[in-house]
Amino acid sequence: MKTFALIGVGAHGIHEVLPAIKDTPGARLTAVADVHAPNLAKITEEGVARYDSLTSLLADDRPDVVYVSTRMETHHDLSLEALQAGCHVIVEKPMASTEQECQSLIDAAQAAGRQLVVMFENRYRNQYSQIRRWIREGHLGGVYAIHFNHFWRGVVQQPRRANLLNAAGTLDCGIHYLDLARFLTGGGEWAQVDALGHWFEGLDRPIHLSILAQLSHGVTVTLNDSMTVPQDRKCSNFTLLGTKGLVRDFQDPYRYELSSDTLNASVLSEPSNHVQEIPRVLADLINVLDGASSEMLPTGIDGLMAQTVTNAAHRSAAERRGYSPS
Repeated sequence: MKTFALIGVGAHGIHEVLPAIKDTPGARLTAVADVHAPNLAKITEEGVARYDSLTSLLADDRPDVVYVSTRMETHHDLSLEALQAGCHVIVEKPMASTEQECQSLIDAAQAAGRQLVVMFENRYRNQYSQIRRWIREGHLGGVYAIHFNHFWRGVVQQPRRANLLNAAGTLDCGIHYLDLARFLTGGGEWAQVDALGHWFEGLDRPIHLSILAQLSHGVTVTLNDSMTVPQDRKCSNFTLLGTKGLVRDFQDPYRYELSSDTLNASVLSEPSNHVQEIPRVLADLINVLDGASSEMLPTGIDGLMAQTVTNAAHRSAAERRGYSPS
């Protein structure tokens, strides 16, 4: 049994992370911390201690794992404090604000001999695991391009969402697809990144971003990501191209189909459900802590690579900033 402490019990922490920890075999929540007293007052579970800071929590307890589910600008300092106290860390995406902060967390984890995990739970959806197997089995040949379209609704007027947009723009969620590009194709570093964006007044980051990038192993990645689409019209599209075939998504039912020289197959798309996906990451981490190996677990290096392309895309778009929707 591994003990967990949750730092940040706002909406995401209470409604998604807490249930996920409870649903993970081998995980036991022992403490929570939040700077906002009303959030702490919502935690009534027996045997779960409540603290107003990570520092006060660590003064009383040394959980095996600290889960950081706070605003992005606090991720680095809280994760660093937990690592230096000897705890393993899971931190929500984005991992930190800058590449330098990401690297400092990687260094701290290595120095402490602890695991540093970034919550890229989309990796654990059935369709992406299956696509990765098709690639590894050789059915696509050499992969040379992946194209993502992700159009959804962001509630800009809500203070929490506005804070996220000012920190990460539409890549607050779009960052998952940038991680998936590396996950599906075997890693690599981002060699080239260009982007164009559209802004709304009052926001620091673009509400729509079009990215054209290339990984060091030659795979071209495009991502069109927007938070301006009404909820009933949100959509996403995926195409992966290889020398022997392709994978693309279809509707009704929503599925991903492989068409190649060696195999025609399909896999149903598993809808996003954090309460189901987060336990898969936690269970994977627990297995690693018990001595197993994992090719799925998103590490600090993955967090660094995702932040590298995110920041490069924002810089590129800012340099070319033009049209702003009214």
